[in-house]
Amino acid sequence: MKKYKYILFWFFITALTIPLLQYEFKIFPEQDLGGAYIKHKKIKLSKKTWLSGDYQQHYNDYYNDNLGFRPFFVKTYNQLNKLLFNKISSAGTIIGKNNTLFQTSYIRAINGDDYVGKKILQKKVKKLQTVQNWLKNKNINLVLVIAPGKASILKKFIPDKMLKKNPDTTNYNELITLLKNTNINYIDLKQYFLQIKDTCKYPLFPRCGTHWSGYGVTLAADTMFKFIEKITNTDLRDFHSEKGEITDKNLRFTDDDIGKALNLIWNIKSDTLYYPNIVFDHSKKYKKLKVLSVGDSFNQSFWEFYPYFSELFDTSTRYWYYNRTVSWPKKYEGIPVKTLNFKKEIETKDLIIILTTEQNIYQFGFNFIEDLFFYENPAVYRTKQKIKYFKNKIITDNKWLQSVKEKAKKRNISVDSMITIDAIWMVKNQ
Repeated sequence: MKKYKYILFWFFITALTIPLLQYEFKIFPEQDLGGAYIKHKKIKLSKKTWLSGDYQQHYNDYYNDNLGFRPFFVKTYNQLNKLLFNKISSAGTIIGKNNTLFQTSYIRAINGDDYVGKKILQKKVKKLQTVQNWLKNKNINLVLVIAPGKASILKKFIPDKMLKKNPDTTNYNELITLLKNTNINYIDLKQYFLQIKDTCKYPLFPRCGTHWSGYGVTLAADTMFKFIEKITNTDLRDFHSEKGEITDKNLRFTDDDIGKALNLIWNIKSDTLYYPNIVFDHSKKYKKLKVLSVGDSFNQSFWEFYPYFSELFDTSTRYWYYNRTVSWPKKYEGIPVKTLNFKKEIETKDLIIILTTEQNIYQFGFNFIEDLFFYENPAVYRTKQKIKYFKNKIITDNKWLQSVKEKAKKRNISVDSMITIDAIWMVKNQ
């Protein structure tokens, strides 16, 4: 019996020691975990960080992220979860029929669960119309691009229990109805994909990716750039598709993005995807448009899968990721949009593209439309700034804030709403 105790003791000591040795000396090569996450970095030890508790917490987080064999342990746990319970550990992702992966935000969009109401979308569309007219007077064109969500195109693979049979309405349906009553330049790529999905030989969305496939991008690009040529009255560089690669292993860019994020030992097998070879015509010169593109991650497909942006657009072209940071060209990546000269960025362009995927329609434009609207209407902008000023005053004044909280309680509304109401009152009555 004593012998087994010793064996058990040394087993636990070994189990604890090996990860520490791996952490310190990196004896075996390890692959990083997939998905979007940032490893914690070491924090400097100082009197301030020690007394505040920041050092201890950051060190804990850093050690947890860098513990030896952590990727292996995480993948083992995730794999057991899938094998035993068919559950996955990636937040906001589910396994549908035929092992097709979906992010739940896209399912919410087609169910209408994220519907913000006609009034909000109507207000946005009205501002967009005003902005488009103002830009046109400056010889700048504007195009709204609506990209499809995976849930709409591969709806048949979504578990039945997660689908509403007859949703009242969705942000997409409301927006399209509103746009049809305007002269806003928009292209509905969701409708286009729905029309062609049953006749396409290869997937428009991959089984293990959340974005449109490389093949889907080529079809979207062909349609979108022809539309842009028409709106801008510009002959862009010609391009065409030639025979490419058919594969279920050499997946490109985002075609396995949520598959990798599952962090399994045995990844879910991809479906067979097609990557046509895109050939650009360099036999003659074409006009290159100066473009500002604002939108979500579906934009990135136009330079990561194929070099559409660099081939068709001028070097002054920029892409603003969610209207927060510059994301293309690469050398400007990460620059905060708020640090840029807004007037120069707008008025030096020939074309502005606002691209929104179906699941982001509730926030389409990502406040860029509002920024343009306020830029065009300085008086409105000044009012907005004054409201912001008084909101900050209320938040930083304890007595004022307490008074606002009491009023919010009496009116049965949120404190944030009451702060806004008080700030607006101050602007009107100061």
